[in-house]
Amino acid sequence: MPTSNVTVTNLRRGICLHILFVLLLASAACTPASKPSEETSAIKDAILSYVTNVKHVAADQMNATVENITLEGDKATCTATFVSKSGAVPPLSYQYELKKIDGKWQVESSKPLSRHPGED
Repeated sequence: MPTSNVTVTNLRRGICLHILFVLLLASAACTPASKPSEETSAIKDAILSYVTNVKHVAADQMNATVENITLEGDKATCTATFVSKSGAVPPLSYQYELKKIDGKWQVESSKPLSRHPGED
């Protein structure tokens, strides 16, 4: 019965190849395009550049945290919270929308999520 052994061997080989293919697909699907920490850092840098250069805020006088990052292709949204190093101003939180242009994140829009000092 050599035919039977060949069929079983081919069946086993086919099953092993199928499992390997499924594992490779699962691995590729779980691998991010770039490391999340790199994207988080790049997004935070873009926001700090924006508040310094566009909004003319002394970013070096604040601690900034960026959270709730959602990436969708070349677009991202996140929440940034700024805390005065001196403690003189209450924390301020903003929602940011960013777009990756030529490999660099740029702020497209921002809106305050917390009240600013002096607002009624």
